[in-house]
Amino acid sequence: MAGIVSTKLGLAFQGNQYDLERWGRVDDYSILSDQTLVFLEIETRQKHPCTNVLKLWPILETQLSFRFLLIQVFFPDSPGLNSSRGNLGSWLGEKMEKEFPSRFFYRRLVISKQTNEIVEGSKSLEDLLGRLTL
Repeated sequence: MAGIVSTKLGLAFQGNQYDLERWGRVDDYSILSDQTLVFLEIETRQKHPCTNVLKLWPILETQLSFRFLLIQVFFPDSPGLNSSRGNLGSWLGEKMEKEFPSRFFYRRLVISKQTNEIVEGSKSLEDLLGRLTL
């Protein structure tokens, strides 16, 4: 999935997880600049996708000079897409954007497995990436 997001948005992902120390790992990441990272979480089986958003809070409190964008990718059949915990993840992303203005950004994408097309969320992500790379 990193390849699809990379191709669609012009991002180069590292192909490795990013270690958040004792808070877990992010599935993949891209470096936009020395102090701006794009994190990618791919939700295939996760029934608690809100934890993939919340685990970034501690790094936001310790890495004060960094900006982070979290792209959370779902598929139409992802267990957490329309669940209460999936909705909570989106809500947390919005709250964290307010708590850490100009340092944390959250975007949720839905990708079709049949066509590999982004069917939800690409426009707001493209707009944000344009602002972050200025």
